[in-house]
Amino acid sequence: MHQVFISSTYKDLEEERFEVMQALLKMGCMPAGMELFPAANESQWNFIKKIIDESDYYLLIVGGKYGSVHPQKGISYTRMEYEYALETKKPILRFLVKDARKLSQEKIEKDPKILKKLDDFKKFLLGDNLCQFYNNPHDLALKVTQAINQLRDEYPSLGWIRAEHINQDLSNKNNSKVYDFDDVKVQLEKTVYYKIINLHSVAENPEIIYEKFIPRINKKIEVFSEFITLKVNKFDRIISHFRSRDRTNGSAIELYSLFPFKGSLDDGDKRATLIEPVILGPSDIFVSSGHTYNGFKAGDLDLGLKVEKNTNIARLLIDFSSIPNFESMITETPKLYYNHFPTEKTFSATDKMIDQEIDNIIILAPGFYLAELENMKKEEALRFEFSMDTDKISNIS
Repeated sequence: MHQVFISSTYKDLEEERFEVMQALLKMGCMPAGMELFPAANESQWNFIKKIIDESDYYLLIVGGKYGSVHPQKGISYTRMEYEYALETKKPILRFLVKDARKLSQEKIEKDPKILKKLDDFKKFLLGDNLCQFYNNPHDLALKVTQAINQLRDEYPSLGWIRAEHINQDLSNKNNSKVYDFDDVKVQLEKTVYYKIINLHSVAENPEIIYEKFIPRINKKIEVFSEFITLKVNKFDRIISHFRSRDRTNGSAIELYSLFPFKGSLDDGDKRATLIEPVILGPSDIFVSSGHTYNGFKAGDLDLGLKVEKNTNIARLLIDFSSIPNFESMITETPKLYYNHFPTEKTFSATDKMIDQEIDNIIILAPGFYLAELENMKKEEALRFEFSMDTDKISNIS
């Protein structure tokens, strides 16, 4: 599996980035970019360079906007990413919108000074480099698919080693046994990371951001809010038939297995809001992603995790940092709740669980929260509450 860093402005190219991400996932590639790590300041920029270093290929998309400008360097973070990729000699793909004049007004630069910076960047790209032009998001995704296949041939890279290859090697060397998920009682770690993409309207009559066709339910939906979820489950042994658990009270959810890139994610019910896909493995680490639409409702703004097994360490991360003016939406300090069995040594699974507020919140950056808890029992849950409604538990993975 190859990692592809996607570099572009964000708000004006959300649909293009999404189509490209889907195309890459279908090809067995791991997309990386600002959905997870927005390069909006100096500290995040250092981390972005690390992600570029770890990526096999670099993919640039240029539309009608220039993007945030570095206060000292005077160029956009997107151009900084591109120049860093050049400096580190990454194989690069360049895609420019064919006719920016056909874009909607909010996707076009209006400031003459910023527009000149954008024009200079395009001239720099077109100088001695091979660039491709796209007409729309779908056209871009098709061109990316063709270009990545060619790039793989011209610049072969080891990428990520597939879990089945690692496990086959382990089996040959150590005669390692593969355990079925149902037979495993404990997992070492579970980490769930929520990246909030859109939170424009959580109200009784929300404003539509855009429309999206969801193949899983064969339906076009109106999108009011959305978030991406990354989940990592780590075990002390090689297992197969790992069952993920994704729940949403929203309009739809899309699911993918990122590692190992092999599995069955069809839950069999296109209407279900509680989904239990199976990732075949075998592996000792399982990484999956979800994309949830309209998972937030008025008076019900919470996100959490539930452990499938007794878990040594559970981590829950919520990231609002790329939402403009998120402070105006999240007006109170978030609260953290631990839904757990009684603390006595002996208890029954039928015992009533306790919903307890705890103070294990770590603020990693403005709008970026971490909760970490050790020795959670099967079916116990952690959740962040960002509203006064503390009676509901929703969006728990």
